[in-house]
Amino acid sequence: MKTYFLTVLLIFAPVLRAEKFQGKHLEFEVPYNWKCQRKALEWFCKPNSPTEKRDAIIILSTGLKRPEESFEELKKLISKKRSYQTPNGKKFSSIPKYTKFVTLNQHRWVDSFHLGGEIPNFYTRYLLTIKNKVSFSFSYSVRKEKIAKYQSSIEKSVKSLVLKN
Repeated sequence: MKTYFLTVLLIFAPVLRAEKFQGKHLEFEVPYNWKCQRKALEWFCKPNSPTEKRDAIIILSTGLKRPEESFEELKKLISKKRSYQTPNGKKFSSIPKYTKFVTLNQHRWVDSFHLGGEIPNFYTRYLLTIKNKVSFSFSYSVRKEKIAKYQSSIEKSVKSLVLKN
């Protein structure tokens, strides 16, 4: 039985590997069975499963760094509660859980976690950084009741973030 399980595992192991997102300035491991698509100036990554597409999303965006933009400014900006209005007119505000500086693959990022940061009843984690004259944003939002399901796979994506030269 052990031999059969090991054989099956070895046959399917390559299929279960995470796909690598390779952008012009950034790369990271996409969670297994997710797909990334470019829409305008941003990339959106979602689970492939039709029943899970509305549970989680990763959004990548880049832009030119503003002259006054700094790590301290980013931290101050993202640590505040965010207020929004839904398409049906309902107002809501996020609940910031933490904001801190982190180092990922030898690069400094601002890391902030909110409940309701972008969508009511979703957790959103923001990772913001600056390199040369470019600003980067890597964020993910996960339905509140599904956070345990997605946390480890998205955390692997976060830890694999690499800025290219």
